[in-house]
Amino acid sequence: MSSEQIVREGLFFCYRLTNHHDIEETQFFPVLARKMPEFSGQDAVLLEQHRQIHHGLQGMQGYLESCRSRKEQFDPSTLKRKMDPWGKVLMLHLDQEVEMLGAENMRKCWTRDEMLGLPIRV
Repeated sequence: MSSEQIVREGLFFCYRLTNHHDIEETQFFPVLARKMPEFSGQDAVLLEQHRQIHHGLQGMQGYLESCRSRKEQFDPSTLKRKMDPWGKVLMLHLDQEVEMLGAENMRKCWTRDEMLGLPIRV
């Protein structure tokens, strides 16, 4: 991949991840929080992870936007330094989100009919 392609794909990743989390936080998590404390208040582990991820993501996005506008020259090691601080929390988040939204955990809080009635469609 060329530097320009990496910058473009990196920015696409930033935009898509931000959009994904915005949808979760405004559409899905409030509904799930009705019966699952891990999606609200002090127990909202995933929301705290979103904050940590976005703090790092903003730095990465800012760097990539500077590269795209040619204010900075793209350097892979700089991009890595921008990604490393939040990479572990991103991977942990992906694992925990899958576990929390898995069938076994959902069955603890919701009946089948309730789940079918959730205003969430995939």
